[in-house]
Amino acid sequence: MKVLFYSINTLMSTPNFGAELELMDDHLEQGDIVHVLKCTGQLASCHVNQAHWLSKCFECQEKFNLGLKQVEIPASNIHTLKTYEDSYTESDISFNTLEELKNYKINGIDFGEAVASSIITETKNYKLDTIANKSTVRTKLMMAYQVYLNFIKVIEEIEPDRVYVFNGRLAETRPVVRVCQQKNIDVHVIERADNYGHYMISVNCLSHEMAFMKREIESYWQDDNPNKYHISEQWYLDRRNAVDQGYYSFVKHQEPGKLPLNFNPEHKNIAIFVSSEYEFATFPDWKNQIYLDQRDGLIQILESLQKETNLRLWIRLHPNLKKDNSDQLLELQELDRRQYKHAEFIWPKETINSYTLMDHCDQTLTFGSTVGVEATFWGKPSILAGRGPYEDLDVVYRPTTHSEVMALLESDLSPKSKSGALKYGYRMMANGIPYKKFLTTDICEGSFKGEKITSEVTGLKNYVYYKALRKIDKFKHRFKKIFC
Repeated sequence: MKVLFYSINTLMSTPNFGAELELMDDHLEQGDIVHVLKCTGQLASCHVNQAHWLSKCFECQEKFNLGLKQVEIPASNIHTLKTYEDSYTESDISFNTLEELKNYKINGIDFGEAVASSIITETKNYKLDTIANKSTVRTKLMMAYQVYLNFIKVIEEIEPDRVYVFNGRLAETRPVVRVCQQKNIDVHVIERADNYGHYMISVNCLSHEMAFMKREIESYWQDDNPNKYHISEQWYLDRRNAVDQGYYSFVKHQEPGKLPLNFNPEHKNIAIFVSSEYEFATFPDWKNQIYLDQRDGLIQILESLQKETNLRLWIRLHPNLKKDNSDQLLELQELDRRQYKHAEFIWPKETINSYTLMDHCDQTLTFGSTVGVEATFWGKPSILAGRGPYEDLDVVYRPTTHSEVMALLESDLSPKSKSGALKYGYRMMANGIPYKKFLTTDICEGSFKGEKITSEVTGLKNYVYYKALRKIDKFKHRFKKIFC
């Protein structure tokens, strides 16, 4: 077999790069021919180096070279991205709206959606202003088109049977996935798994696609593992107990048992868990079928409440938003200033415990958050006013209109069976491939074959060169601030 690794963004997360190194080594041991396509600074902008700082490029290359020393790939099989003159040439193109950008395609490839995904992920602003960010949009489009041209050329030369790429949803990786799909080349998309010490692979699709997640839930549940019920339950326990799983726990700063000071059990209390909007803003299959977005849903719900209702809404914002001055956070702060009588916002940095809040509320409502299925596991009626990979497991009430949402909120609901929740929890614990040669020492750190994989610059010559690049970067940054 002949395989090609499109290996870039080694600075994003060491375990991600570790998965690539392990797969390369496995293929070599099996007698396969391994090729690698890498970047040495040709990408004008990428996820870990938006401003294309030369020093950051140098760090990335140092880390890549350190890792590749542990894998015996012939030098002739290491390919570098090139800059092609026949690059993206539509210099005057502009997009009046985010939807226009998301719908933009070249040769059937969703370049616009990939660019939108990159910029929204980087800025954490799901309502991307495409006019104000015209320059950034164009830079990303040019970069993505360069990746496209490079990849077309490389696969014509190599003719791989399989391609590996990390993540696949961003502008610097999406063209690789789509070209493979168009040319019927198996593409294996590497991603962080949902449990520590594992990575996962989605074949010929992105791991963020809901259809893929749903297939995995059913597939893993077919395991004849006699401990799968216990394993699933452990996932829910770990979540509640702030154990790091696929990523750092978001509830570590919360105090177990802590409720809002004015929580009154005499009311009908409903916990609404708001997730970060930007994470799935460019995935069509995650599009809310009832509301424009979570803000719209909250406004319609709050406006529909009767003045004398006994309902009290506790709107908990995802802790993931605590570091962001994002559009979503600013919008919800504005919404809070309207002082709705029956609602209270719980902000990301507040130490009120999400699970204690869930326990004491009569019902929960989510727009796609994992809390929706967790609530069912813990014996609470759960309403899903959006989309989620657990939506078909009969674990949530699924309204299709705003009127149905309000009717459910005002009803006395019984919890759904948690049998579907066990399916979901098992998939989250069982999915992925355990590392064999890469040792994870932290969520974002590790070593490969005993060698710590780091971007730390070593050696006097390299250190002097790196410091010179840092000075150049700082000068360029100051120059840009003064004259741009």
